[in-house]
Amino acid sequence: MIEALGVVLTRPYFAARLTAGERKEFVESVRDNASMEPPDPTVTGVADDAEDDRVLGTAVAGRADIIVTGDKGMLAIGSFVDIPIVTARTFLYLIAYRADVTTVICRRGGDVQRRVYPPVSSAGITS
Repeated sequence: MIEALGVVLTRPYFAARLTAGERKEFVESVRDNASMEPPDPTVTGVADDAEDDRVLGTAVAGRADIIVTGDKGMLAIGSFVDIPIVTARTFLYLIAYRADVTTVICRRGGDVQRRVYPPVSSAGITS
C-alpha cells in the first residue's frame, strides 16, 4: 500500500505541486507512522460493499478518530460509531485546526492502515 502511495504521488497532479523530495518525505512519514490493524469481524452489513465494512471494522478496532476516503458510498454513511467519514480536503482542514484528530484509518487499494499523526499547528498553514 505504501508503495502504491509512492506511485500515485508521481502522477502529474502531485508532481506539479510537490518536489520529488517532498513526495519521498511524505511517503517515508506515512511508512514511519502507519500500522496494520485487523478489522472488527462484527462489523458487517453497514456499507453497501463488504470492503467498506472492512474499513469500518478496522476503524473501530483501531479506535480511529476519523476515516478519510474519496469513496462516495463511504462518504454517504457520514459517520460510524461516532467516527466521522470525510474527504481528504476536510481531513487536511481538520488536522490544521483541531488538535484532537490524530488517529486515522485510510484505505488505498485492498489495504487498510491506521495512521497516527502528530498535532499540527496552524502557524505553518498558508492559503
